[in-house]
Amino acid sequence: MTRALTLATAITVLFGCAGSEPLRVGAKSFAEQRILAHLVAGLATARAGVASRVVECGDTYGCQRDLRSGAIDVLVEYSGTALALSGADPETSTGELYEALDLAAVARLGFDNGYALVVPAAAAERGGLRTISDLAARGEPITVAAPSTYLGRPRDGLPSLLRRYGLRMSGAPQVLDDATARYAALSQGRADVAIGYETDPALDEPSLVQLEDDLGFFPPYEAEVVARRDALARVDGLEEELGRLDGRIDAPAMREMLAQVQREGREPREVARRFLSQRDLAEVSTEPSGGVELAIAVHAADTLPDAQRRAIRAARRAFPDRRTPTRATRDVASQLATGRARLAILGAERFFVVDGASLPQRDERLSALAVLSTRVVHVLRRGDGDRVGAPPPGSGASLLAEAIFDGSPAARGEPAELIARLTRGELDAAIVIGPSPHPEVARALREHPDLTLAASTDAAHPALRPVLIPAGTYPGQAAPVATVAAQVLLAGASLRTEAHAVVGPAAALRVGGAPITEAEREALHDALGGAELPDPSLPSPWSIDAAPPADDDADGPVFDTAVNVFVLAFLAWLAWLMLRPLERRRPA
Repeated sequence: MTRALTLATAITVLFGCAGSEPLRVGAKSFAEQRILAHLVAGLATARAGVASRVVECGDTYGCQRDLRSGAIDVLVEYSGTALALSGADPETSTGELYEALDLAAVARLGFDNGYALVVPAAAAERGGLRTISDLAARGEPITVAAPSTYLGRPRDGLPSLLRRYGLRMSGAPQVLDDATARYAALSQGRADVAIGYETDPALDEPSLVQLEDDLGFFPPYEAEVVARRDALARVDGLEEELGRLDGRIDAPAMREMLAQVQREGREPREVARRFLSQRDLAEVSTEPSGGVELAIAVHAADTLPDAQRRAIRAARRAFPDRRTPTRATRDVASQLATGRARLAILGAERFFVVDGASLPQRDERLSALAVLSTRVVHVLRRGDGDRVGAPPPGSGASLLAEAIFDGSPAARGEPAELIARLTRGELDAAIVIGPSPHPEVARALREHPDLTLAASTDAAHPALRPVLIPAGTYPGQAAPVATVAAQVLLAGASLRTEAHAVVGPAAALRVGGAPITEAEREALHDALGGAELPDPSLPSPWSIDAAPPADDDADGPVFDTAVNVFVLAFLAWLAWLMLRPLERRRPA
């Protein structure tokens, strides 16, 4: 039924609208706008029968200019932004503003995408921060991570915010247009405050807290579908059909759609069409718009959010026509070998297995493609006792901890839990493995001067490499600290992985886990910005001995398939020749 309706819609668009100008739906250059633009375009095509296309128009200034000039016909705009950038009185309604510009707001979607001041949950709890005024009352200068478009906005931009609340900055703001990068700056202690948006999926994470705008500095930013009146007049029923979106998208729904794009790697068009179908707004095909799926496996026991986000972004950038869902599993190598995943995110320690040998041996089923990040081993000490806390069992961090600590841990847990037990005197040391600087380690050393960052140079794992934590990285750290670190990598199936043998007419089809090709590997490497190469101890296509020996019979399956097809065709022809005389001898 759905396919029939979709076909009918396509025929209507193709023939009923032949010769008419397509509806041009503008999209600003970020994921939320692309999703909303495809929602509008999909609804207009399915319900109003007009051909439509999404046009990226840049930032707010560019999109507003294109809407007013007629370069685009429809745009999803935010009320506070429209009023702030038009120079209109803040008390003016958007309806009055648009009427003067020969535009019309045809639907209020149902969510507000205002700016949000976000701080780490630990900092909020420690400083009693609930509102922006609480932050200002501390009297300390702050470091801010903000998108470039926020810095110079009139009325509601960063300079106005600082003046309204009496905030002082410590140096220039960190300009980070990617939301993930801004929140990473918070978690790594490089920024005190991040400027985000109300619909950011990251705001659902317990590690972040949004401060209340207690002085009412920010205006409402209601998302509205704004259209040119000449476009509404040109397409019969367009205003009524776009009005179906009124009140249909709340903030949780928008966050969910954004999460599908940013975390699962789905295409905005696919997410938009799925929403239209699920909410009974339009009968549209929900078939993925992309090509072959590029699934990414992650080990179920590991928590590597920053590496996961970086891998998904790189895969989307390198292969924009493919969906990149993530799949949690306890056996990543099998997922790659069977083709259920093409890529994986793994700590370097998981490229080795213990199989009765004195040292871990390389797992030749895996191939390290690029470095996503590096985890540093931090040993926090309070005294010389032997009660040591280690990461959770089964995790990659636990495998590394076992390589530097000979004995049974007195406790296991996540970094915050181990540090809390250490400060209460229940442990003598805590092993924390993660980025450097590590926010939990920095907080612990700042608040508890009796803690020290100890050296850790004994490592019995081939994935670990000696590094120095530079002096001044952490509060009270006067000298460099020697320790060890391990890479977190983007991985694929080994170059030596062979497809499962297939005989018969389909012998040329590859079944199983095909390794990432050289062209795909280069595309991923470029998308990661020329990422660091994997450590030479790891199985990797970058290694000199990585390429498998040449297959002299590489064309064998193709030749076998051709022969099989020819034989079957020949047999069918013989059968037809033998049956023809029988048909002729039968009486009429």
